Amino acid sequence: MKTQALSVWILFLFLAALLAGCDALEVDWVQPTATPETTLTPGVIPASALETDWVIYHNADFGLAFQYPPTWQKPVEMRHTEEGKDRWIVVTIAPNPPGPSDVAEMPSCPEGT
Repeated sequence: MKTQALSVWILFLFLAALLAGCDALEVDWVQPTATPETTLTPGVIPASALETDWVIYHNADFGLAFQYPPTWQKPVEMRHTEEGKDRWIVVTIAPNPPGPSDVAEMPSCPEGT
């Protein structure tokens, strides 16, 4: 019976301490402020900045161009250009998966281990 009463008192003290500390956990919510819109201006990349052996991906509809290594997979496009709706494009590009010659050989364990 004493153990049960002690447990109730410990629980009561824990809850009282938790409720007393709730003021410390109060969060001040900050209203987001409007940020100025950024306008991107198309430009020309100087030839000195281009990698000579890389492939250039170019999409004239969206004014998008970038270079990628020739050993990578060809970029895959997902686009939405329905009239009167928001236009968007997602271009996915990734390196080719490693082939058998690209994978390092695992060292063998000495016998008896």
